[in-house]
Parts: sequence; structure tokens; C-alpha cells
Amino acid sequence: MNPFANIPPIGLILFSLFVFSLGNCLAQKDSTKLAYVAPSIGLYLINEPSFKDVYRSNFVPKASLALAVPITKRFFLKGSFSHMRKNGIPVIYTYDSNFNVIDSRREGKSSFATNIINLGGELRVMSLSKISCSLEGGFSVFKGREEQYYADGSDLSSSQFAGLMAFYGGVEIDYKINTWAVFFNPTYSHSRENLATIDASYGGFSLQSGVKFFF
Repeated sequence: MNPFANIPPIGLILFSLFVFSLGNCLAQKDSTKLAYVAPSIGLYLINEPSFKDVYRSNFVPKASLALAVPITKRFFLKGSFSHMRKNGIPVIYTYDSNFNVIDSRREGKSSFATNIINLGGELRVMSLSKISCSLEGGFSVFKGREEQYYADGSDLSSSQFAGLMAFYGGVEIDYKINTWAVFFNPTYSHSRENLATIDASYGGFSLQSGVKFFF
């Protein structure tokens, strides 16, 4: 399944504005540098309760790269790409004739990986000489895969999931130093659990920090 087929028309409009604004930024002649690219790392707390049974905790390492272009001096169109990956040990259950769990054991290997694309806006609500605070929000498209194997290497299960998260929203706090800035970014992503391709919630809370490079 191609998750990008789920992007609503407003997403295509935002993407077109994003590309147009980026072109204007690259062509600007003045010294004001508002557009930025921002690599960051952090942790993502997945909502799905059963995730920790296999992966020991609901925290997953997350690496991201964001690009923002100004529409005004306070409002930006912002897109980001994130990757998450974690390994664990599957839980294998034994059932009786009535499908009640009578035993469980941990063995083998499990791997979880997903990519998330966020597309939305960022509004700067406070700006001091060095410190600024912004609100951001939009929608997310995600695609991932989970594979599990027995201890002997044979397949236990494999699943792929893709779709459109309902929305994301967060706060971003920057400390600017010349043409770059350090930032802290807590964000919440809401997941649509009724997607035909997935029966679990991979929405959650993200804490990330990184560096912005203005151009």
C-alpha cells in the first residue's frame, strides 16, 4: 500500500506552497535568514500498551530532519522526515482448546522500524533577543514494518503498516546563536487506529532536541 495516496487535497496544497516558498528563500537577496534545516534526535513514547511486552519499554529512539520555509516572519510551512527502529524478543503464547492463554515464553528476535513524514505549519508566538517559542501542527503519513523470528531463525510473523495519522502538534523552544540555534521540541502524534492496514496505535509523545541552520 502506498501511504501517500492517503494525503488529503490540503496536503498537496501545503506541499505546493512549501516548494514555492523554498524557491523564494533561495532567491532572496537580503541578509534576513529565516528558512532553516534542522537535524534532531530524541525518544518517542508509543501509545500501544502491548509494545513493551516485546521491546521491554514503549520508548523508541528517533532521528529526524526538518525543513521550514517562511510565509511571513512569524509563520512557517514545515516538513520533517523521521526514522525509528528498535529490536526486541517476541512473546510466544500457548493456548488451550478454548483459546485461553495457558503459557507464554520469550524467545527469538523481533525488529520494529517505521518512517514518519510530518507536513504542517509553525507559528512563532514569542521572540526575544535570543530565545523564541513556537507552536506547530499538521498531519503525519507513516509507513513501517515489524518482523519476528523464532530462536532457530524461522519466521514467526511479519506485518507492514501504512497510513495517515490524524494530526500532530507540539511546542518548539529555540536559543539562537548567530546563524544557527539549538532547540527543544516536545510533540504529540495522534494515530488513527481504524486504518485497514493496522490494528494498533503507533501514535505517541516525542521529545527531541537538535540544531537549526538558517539560510
